[in-house]
Amino acid sequence: MASRVARILAAALCTASVAATSPASAFASQHLLEVLTGSNVNRLVTGHPRLRGFFNHRRVYPLGNPAADQIQARGVPRARPTLIYQSYARFAADVAGGRIDRRIQAVAYDPEHWSLTPVGEQQAPVTYMRRFANLARAHGFRVLLAPARDLMVVGRARCHAAAGERLDHAYLRCRIPAAAAADANIVEVQSQADEFQLRRFRRLLERTAAQARAVNPSVRILAGISTHPPTGAAHLETMVRAAQAAEKRVDGLWVNVFSDHPAQRRLGGRFFRWLQLHRH
Repeated sequence: MASRVARILAAALCTASVAATSPASAFASQHLLEVLTGSNVNRLVTGHPRLRGFFNHRRVYPLGNPAADQIQARGVPRARPTLIYQSYARFAADVAGGRIDRRIQAVAYDPEHWSLTPVGEQQAPVTYMRRFANLARAHGFRVLLAPARDLMVVGRARCHAAAGERLDHAYLRCRIPAAAAADANIVEVQSQADEFQLRRFRRLLERTAAQARAVNPSVRILAGISTHPPTGAAHLETMVRAAQAAEKRVDGLWVNVFSDHPAQRRLGGRFFRWLQLHRH
């Protein structure tokens, strides 16, 4: 199982126009896609120097901060610098103001039920994902959309969870994956909350991928995995099993490492070393 994880995570993102006619074709490139913060790349390489070569690849999308260091990852010139936004309004203002570094190749939109995303955007995520994607494409960026499942509990949202309905179900019923896939090159499933329940984790990935690919066969799907998801602190075995559970379901991983915490930084390093050692 472990030796096949490269196929589990493969993502043909070398060009945004590469088409996939079936889920299986997404694994043909044998390129491992990784999305993580640029600051985590730096910290993980410090603890595990052999990871530098692993991260120094076009399959890696290190996330920068629009308000601070846009190009965060150091010593990995082949990686694809990416900016992450929680607000469409902020992205539009940065584009209009010419504040985005010319080296940025991709932008991610991460609307969630929190103070970082304006309430109007939380209530109409489909509208704002489309606006974000259209603006990004018009300026030559690749588009990653990562709508959170907790948008389903936003008051006065155009589509939201019914009383007693699980977020996973509402997220699919409201066709959030389909809406994201229609406008994106890459869609992330914030699946880390289900990381400890592999059956639920697999089901969410399967249904999200099916819904998204029915709209856009060339879209790439990412599974979220974390060193500390909302449901508790993970262990290496937890993260490895989640990666293995994604087999044949997704095209890559977005890995959240809470690297300010030494134990979680070590865990993140061990997980990426595991990926590195078990790549073909």
